[in-house]
Amino acid sequence: MSHLERILSAHPGPRHVDVELLAACVRACFEAAQLSTAAADLCLASERASELARCIRANLDCSELTATTGRLLLRQTACGWDVLRSQVDACAAAARVAAEECERDTSLEACSIAAAHARRCAACCNELLEALPIEV
Repeated sequence: MSHLERILSAHPGPRHVDVELLAACVRACFEAAQLSTAAADLCLASERASELARCIRANLDCSELTATTGRLLLRQTACGWDVLRSQVDACAAAARVAAEECERDTSLEACSIAAAHARRCAACCNELLEALPIEV
């Protein structure tokens, strides 16, 4: 059991989501946030930055949404399930769009790496969406 899973398991409130699934999604969100930020920065430094504007924007959006989602998922007290479900859904969409934009140009290795992790994050978010309660 990872440190994150131990902390999530220690929460005294009712458990509505599998801890391993929740922890995997949190980790995927934070990893995607970091890699999307780095990919956007690399694109900005590229000689082709103006051509990569959509990719840069998608990566920055992905970074913001995945980081926020990761933080929201860590909060288990008095959870607003409707808000959390909407956030996780938006996170999955932003990660998917970032991956698609990164995959349009495979000349930058960082974009390929970021795309793979964004796809993983989107998959984790979609899996978590299936497990999140509608209302509690």
